[in-house]
Amino acid sequence: MNPEQHPGDKTSSWSFLKVDLDTFMLMNNAIRAEVTKFEALLFRLGDRQLHTWEKEAIKEWWGGHYQHILHHHKIEDEVFFPLIRTRVAVMSEFETTHEELEGLLHIVDKSIRNRQFQTAAELAPCWHGYRTALYPQLVEEEKIMIPLKRAYFTPADMQQKLYEVVRAMPKLALGSLLHHIPGGKEGVMTFLARSGFSWHAWYTEVHATRTAYREQMESKLESLLRGQALVLRHKADFVETHLLKPLRLNERLVTHRSNAADLTSQISAELSTGRLSVSDALRDVNLPLGPQASRHQYVEA
Repeated sequence: MNPEQHPGDKTSSWSFLKVDLDTFMLMNNAIRAEVTKFEALLFRLGDRQLHTWEKEAIKEWWGGHYQHILHHHKIEDEVFFPLIRTRVAVMSEFETTHEELEGLLHIVDKSIRNRQFQTAAELAPCWHGYRTALYPQLVEEEKIMIPLKRAYFTPADMQQKLYEVVRAMPKLALGSLLHHIPGGKEGVMTFLARSGFSWHAWYTEVHATRTAYREQMESKLESLLRGQALVLRHKADFVETHLLKPLRLNERLVTHRSNAADLTSQISAELSTGRLSVSDALRDVNLPLGPQASRHQYVEA
């Protein structure tokens, strides 16, 4: 690490690209979208008895999301954070937060895959706790690591590494990223060009990857909302999913001063001991559970 060789004076080289379109922001936003849609879906389904196919759809969707978030942490811990540290000193708390969150994810995994839940309401507390822990972690990274990356690296410095990262993403994780990029096909094509892909990558591999994500992941949410098993491929087909809105975040995010790792540890303890209940989640979002929780009652976070 040589401050004289690599001064933090490169932010202006990123002026062409809004932070919202930064690759790592797009990756975070894809994860946010999955988490918020699934939570809103759980509250919509409420406490009615689920059919066998619905329970299987929930388990399969969770399996895809679980692998997505674990790979996201792997990218950050093994590629992104070490790269930033070659030019600037960065605290190690981010890896600690990942460890705490993965402990919480294990609790969520047991709740979904190792239990015979009968209603979506049974999963609402652990999922609300997961989202409450996840959001401050993402924000901490975005407020610290993205500005540091832009200060100490030019777009040219980052392009090859970003290309390698995107190429190495599991199919469903990459499909999620592509599905949630704003701007449709044009937005994806622009992203691919920035990331070092050739123009024909869309036709040879990328389009099929996005389609596979819609068939295997997003279709399950739409199926659960419509009450029938569907396999959909086009974004316009996800009518009910598009109508979902994020629930309010847990009030502890604004009333309790705590870093992401500590908050995650607290929530993990509450979940593992059964102290975070459905009523807690309902109190936090101020929303009824079940059929009366219409789409019009959801509010933007």
